[in-house]
Amino acid sequence: MKKILKYLNRILIAIDVLLNVILGGELNQTYSARSWLFKKQGRLNVVWLIDAIFFWDKFHCMNSYIVWFTGKNIRKVGQKGVYNTRGIEYNIITDNKKEIYDENFDRL
Repeated sequence: MKKILKYLNRILIAIDVLLNVILGGELNQTYSARSWLFKKQGRLNVVWLIDAIFFWDKFHCMNSYIVWFTGKNIRKVGQKGVYNTRGIEYNIITDNKKEIYDENFDRL
């Protein structure tokens, strides 16, 4: 039963991402994450409605945005900007800004 619920959850997320892309959203972004981005930008959003639907996850849209944003930047970094310098620190370049992190990815 657990496997079936996980499978159905993945299908619902895939449909959500597809609909968001059809509506002009970014790749791999759910509508919840997009709504939180709209809220951050001061645009019309339905965060209150989505968070009410997912009442067991009080900050569903914000958490969705964090997961999407983190994943997006990890993919970017993996392609062009993480270097291991003697196993001590990592240099990450995101949006033309260089940030230096230690091995635990805490900012130095």
